[in-house]
Amino acid sequence: MLALGAYLAVGEVIPREVWFASGLLAVVVNPVLLEPFYPRPYDVVANCILAALLIAWSDRAAVEPGWIALLIFITGAAVLAVLALLFGASRRDPPGFARSSRTLSSYATSKVIYSSVFRLSLMETFPVTSTDFWILGVTWSIVIVLGSINWQQVWTSVVRAPQPARIEGLAGPGTLLVSAGDLPVPGRVVRLETAQTKTEGVVVTRIRRLRDTWGQVHVSDPTQAEALLNSGSVTLVEANSPERAIVGSVGAGSSERRLVFTSASPLEVGEVVAVRMGTTHVLYQLESASVEEMKVRGGSHLVVSAAANQVGRFDPVARRLRQHRWTPESW
Repeated sequence: MLALGAYLAVGEVIPREVWFASGLLAVVVNPVLLEPFYPRPYDVVANCILAALLIAWSDRAAVEPGWIALLIFITGAAVLAVLALLFGASRRDPPGFARSSRTLSSYATSKVIYSSVFRLSLMETFPVTSTDFWILGVTWSIVIVLGSINWQQVWTSVVRAPQPARIEGLAGPGTLLVSAGDLPVPGRVVRLETAQTKTEGVVVTRIRRLRDTWGQVHVSDPTQAEALLNSGSVTLVEANSPERAIVGSVGAGSSERRLVFTSASPLEVGEVVAVRMGTTHVLYQLESASVEEMKVRGGSHLVVSAAANQVGRFDPVARRLRQHRWTPESW
């Protein structure tokens, strides 16, 4: 779209102008390589350095006050971003000054910085009353609007087709880290399909982000989970829930006597849950629950972490419960 506007205005698809370079950085290069979800302090520093180079490259005569204001803005943003990095804004619990510096510097997004460079450079190159100025100005507005729409989610909603999901990683033998336009609520069963693999899983956690939804999907068969990981992308649709509700997956901190898991459905202390171990089930009684925060890039969510003590597994020969003398299987 930007190349089309440039061709209509100046007769070149890729003109060697500051406004065209800033447009590419704003809508093509930067959101993909630097800040796909939100600007981190070092993203802000990189954007400010690139913007300063573009300003040095441009002619600053017609709208010099605008260039000065932009230089003050990017200098302040860069200073705040550097202070945030120096005082530990990337830590789990950063100091208040680092947190406030990071928050203030995050307003200097790629679109804000490079859009400003684009507009100022446009006013330097073309008279405001010229047709070329308005062609490029309207083109830029269209590019910004179209780039703000999640077209994947719109298409999925219109055609009602299985939505594509991207496999970002594998946590443990059977928990996939996925991102999609939308995911069902935790506890729902979903069907994951590729050309070679078809299986079902359970949504364990779900975090809504600005442009997509991140989640953990537990797959009972580790072999199929690895096959889905190798495929990179899958189609994901909600499936019918099984007769026995799946309340979560075995988590870190579990032992031969204690089960720790993130609850995917409402429970009560004192209730009994079961972990499948081959052909039998090991029973655990819930003894506590706590609310914890799960963070991912671009969002966070409060989840319920539950703990349960082992009751045992039923021995059909002796008709009694026996202690299972090993940790629960994580899949």
